[in-house]
Amino acid sequence: VWTLAELDGAPFPAKATMRFPAAGQIAGTAPCSSYAGRQSAPYPWFEATAISVPKMACPKLAEETRFFTALKAMTLVETSGSTLILSNDDGGQMVFTARK
Repeated sequence: VWTLAELDGAPFPAKATMRFPAAGQIAGTAPCSSYAGRQSAPYPWFEATAISVPKMACPKLAEETRFFTALKAMTLVETSGSTLILSNDDGGQMVFTARK
């Protein structure tokens, strides 16, 4: 399980996770709800598609929207030890750390 630590160079103020339950799949928790989807590009490329999220109201809805907007914009994945970085050509970046 990977926990989002930074979004675009700043600490992410809410809890969000991502995991890869099977080849071509992503799942996790966002600040308000859980989600599941597909990762349809071959490594090292990244493409989050078909993300399903139950619609819920919560106090962290702005953070949830930021999380999903960023996740859908990422195009490259790299891992190094306990760090996973998603990025794109526009300078966007999501830094995840492995849950211990």
